[in-house]
Amino acid sequence: MDNVISIKQERNYGIDFLRIVSMIMVLVLHILGHGWVLDNGNNIKFNNYMAWFLEIACYGATNIFGIISGYVGYKSKHKYANILYLNLQVTLILLVTITVYKLRYPEFVKLDDFKKASMPFAYYVLWYYRAYFCMFFFIPFMNMAVSKMSRNEGRLMIFSIFFIFTMIPTFFNNDAYDTNYGYSALWLSMMYLTGAYLAKFKVSDKYKWWKLLLIYFICVLVTFGWKYQPLEFYFFKDLINYSSPTVYIYSIALVLLFAKFKFHKVPKHVIKFFTPLAFGVYVIHVSPYFWDKFMDNRFKTLGGINPFVFPFAVIGIAILLFICFALMDYVRYLLFKLCRVKKFFTFLENKIRKLCSKIFKEDSNELATDSTLVVENNNINEELGSQVESENIENSLRE
Repeated sequence: MDNVISIKQERNYGIDFLRIVSMIMVLVLHILGHGWVLDNGNNIKFNNYMAWFLEIACYGATNIFGIISGYVGYKSKHKYANILYLNLQVTLILLVTITVYKLRYPEFVKLDDFKKASMPFAYYVLWYYRAYFCMFFFIPFMNMAVSKMSRNEGRLMIFSIFFIFTMIPTFFNNDAYDTNYGYSALWLSMMYLTGAYLAKFKVSDKYKWWKLLLIYFICVLVTFGWKYQPLEFYFFKDLINYSSPTVYIYSIALVLLFAKFKFHKVPKHVIKFFTPLAFGVYVIHVSPYFWDKFMDNRFKTLGGINPFVFPFAVIGIAILLFICFALMDYVRYLLFKLCRVKKFFTFLENKIRKLCSKIFKEDSNELATDSTLVVENNNINEELGSQVESENIENSLRE
């Protein structure tokens, strides 16, 4: 654990801002998909095209969250208190929303739902959180690996991720290495390693902002064009998934682009307020109650509105939902702050660390004592052996 790099530096508000933007992108995806806007038969044709363009432009949001975890986590001390805090946050939100769901629609909620909500890391309630929980315990080892990498080794790692986990599955149209097309701890770990590489070698400094923006739009346009190209290919049938080469590339480009952003005092305060609430927005709106009764099939009428208004309406609703859900999570945030939850988990972690180090120190002392005894016994045996040998020689000479 001591090998994990911890560097004191100025907070990157561009990356924090990207957390907020990425969560709005997730909301856009869910409005279009779960809200039944995509391929709705009642859509105006232009709106259907625009819906898919927005879908593709936002599809890298989950990758971006994983890359940000590596970009920030590589430079930070690994604290197990963080996962305890996050788990309590997720559990509390799920239990509250399921309780509300139970009160309003008792026939739809079973006792098993409460069990799953109380242990979200063990059940398929929130796939991203479950994948992150699994990855979290391997972060120190990934950090140590990246910290010892040379630039060429890092490039080889990125190429390996790109070739093995994006190109091969996309080319052969199968989930060759069980990443579940991005819905897995394995894929999230690859995103973490990508972000750690970008942070260590300061890759954002090597590209101008307009080049990164151009890469993003080229990847979006290629993916969009491939969806509607008329030819039928056996290879590269689908580029719209998390592990798609184009989505992976533009996710990296956006992280590098936002890492270059600089903000004045007022925007910094706004970003600082919303950043710790971004993940809560995700948990709230995909919790069973909001997902089934608020998001499902609620936005299909958007496809019939004025085509010039349509993209602004979708993005505007996503921003409005983000603000509403963030303010809801702010109540939880204040409660945790009042109860000093983070301080308690930090205190608990420190106590456990001290206890473990004491136990391991005693074990190492015992091993050292045992090895010393073994060495001493070997020395005694050697001395006895040499004495017996010398006595044998003397006896033979006398004879």
